[in-house]
Amino acid sequence: MMICRHLLLLLMLPLFSVFAAESDSAGRSVPAQVLLLLSYEPLFPAADNIVNTVQHALNRNPRHDITLHVEFMDSDLQATEEYFHAYAQLLRAKQQQGERYDLVIVAGDGALKLVAAEGREVVGQAPVVFLGVSDSELIRHVQSQGGYTGIYDALPVYEFMALMRYLYPGFQQLHVINDGLPRSAQRLLQLQQAADSLSQKLVVHSLATLSWQQLADELSELRGEPLLLLSAYQDADKQVKPLQKSNLFISNHSGSPLWSLSPFGIGDGLLGGVVTDMTDSAGQAADMALRILAGENPDRIAVDWHPANLTLIDAELAARAGFDHDDFPQKTTFVHEPPGFWQNYRNLFLLLLSVTVFFTSIGLFIWSEIRRRKFSDQQLDDRTELIKNILDSIPDIIFYKDRNGIYVFCNKQFVNLMGKDPVGHTDFDVFDQETAAFF
Repeated sequence: MMICRHLLLLLMLPLFSVFAAESDSAGRSVPAQVLLLLSYEPLFPAADNIVNTVQHALNRNPRHDITLHVEFMDSDLQATEEYFHAYAQLLRAKQQQGERYDLVIVAGDGALKLVAAEGREVVGQAPVVFLGVSDSELIRHVQSQGGYTGIYDALPVYEFMALMRYLYPGFQQLHVINDGLPRSAQRLLQLQQAADSLSQKLVVHSLATLSWQQLADELSELRGEPLLLLSAYQDADKQVKPLQKSNLFISNHSGSPLWSLSPFGIGDGLLGGVVTDMTDSAGQAADMALRILAGENPDRIAVDWHPANLTLIDAELAARAGFDHDDFPQKTTFVHEPPGFWQNYRNLFLLLLSVTVFFTSIGLFIWSEIRRRKFSDQQLDDRTELIKNILDSIPDIIFYKDRNGIYVFCNKQFVNLMGKDPVGHTDFDVFDQETAAFF
């Protein structure tokens, strides 16, 4: 009996540990701790979008009290083993100070490389959900370790090639701008593989060997051939231009409009492109995280190898380049669309509508007031006529005067007796002088 009791306690011990992880010593629910580790710097356009989308999705879920920790690696220019190791030490130090993670969401290749390289020493046994990762070999590597799932950031290179061939029929070369930094190497490789399979020639303008001005000189000669901006952050002289300034500089010096495989910059110097919907990917990653926090095994959640894509076009720049709306696929999303009739005249229409409603309201009020007064006057006339008929039927004489002695009313018997109607007259007009003086 004693042995059975010990075996039962041993079997129940894991259950007690699970409940202890979800409750504190007072039996209250402990918030789940989620780390969002981003490869980007805080000012990178994708970063803010991903953080807000994940935060909103986690807060929207009523079943979990979740605390989100956000870390920015800024690994685009620091993709060395030494940097990854130093950043891993930073994460370990935070955990030694009391931080713990029940789940980790990583965004970008650099963040997933850090977790994969440093292993469970960085995130413990927490499951990992990834998004924005374009390195398919890295994804397969971490999958083999178990505890990983997420969304592959597949560059829509074939869809982009199809769009370029439709918009530039018969073009010979696809020009590509690249800066040679590690973050763009994988993308250039995928683009080159797609171009080779389609027998499409690529001409790469690399800032690894060109200065900004030399790049501008080369691009100014382009006419009638598509130009894809893959990455442009720093030139051969190590001069850095942030994303917005880089896009504007290249678009202002290029003889052809700029296309992109990223949504960031379209509408801000870039004409458009076929891009991954990062908002959709971030929301999908957050949903995966919630499923795992609810108890689902991450290894049973399949990696999404085909994320949603969309064709995004700056309508204003497209019009300047000679493209019409009908030149693009039916489900194209446009930004900076020229205002239509409603946008142009909305304020005027609303003003006229307000004036019309105002004067209509005044007219209705006046009309209803006139009707009310007419109805009241009619009621007064009817009542006056009724009273007059009643007084005329009385056999006694009835009359009344105002303060000046002028007759205001008299009944029929008064008129019959006196022989005249006294209304509007005084006693001196009705009776002889002596009788009037007596009255």
